[in-house]
Amino acid sequence: RRAGGATHGALARYLESLVMARRLLAEEGMPERLRDVMGSSGNVGRILGSRGATQGAFARYEEGLVIARRLLAEEEMPERLRDVSWSLNNVGNILRARGDTQGALERYEESLVIARRLLAEEEMPERLRDVMVSSGNVGRILESRGDTQGALERYEESLEIARRLLAE
Repeated sequence: RRAGGATHGALARYLESLVMARRLLAEEGMPERLRDVMGSSGNVGRILGSRGATQGAFARYEEGLVIARRLLAEEEMPERLRDVSWSLNNVGNILRARGDTQGALERYEESLVIARRLLAEEEMPERLRDVMVSSGNVGRILESRGDTQGALERYEESLEIARRLLAE
């Protein structure tokens, strides 16, 4: 874990990056600038989450999810679908940390549907990892809610993918 000063410095830089990305978006209005805001917002969310500031992290991750969905609505492409999937996982992680297992499960399941869809379109290592992560996240929630059979199925899926990735 980073020392408090290190995360404070990182947070300050990520906030500065977010301000710059928003300014460039306002000036240029291009979709690439929206992705910059999404990425910077996610970085801020990650640091806030690591410091236990779940409310702030949730706000940043939600902002990223809104942007990812907006970009996907403008043009559906695998990269944008993957952005939505990862954003859903980020929001789910914060919801889980806050004890909202139902909200987390909904985000994780939606992410898993997207990850499986992308994998069905083209098998690539990063898409396999996305399914593995999302399936594991669903498994953790199911386990915490007492659904051991459902959790076992998700964990087995994750394990099978991990074995496939190691064999490559």
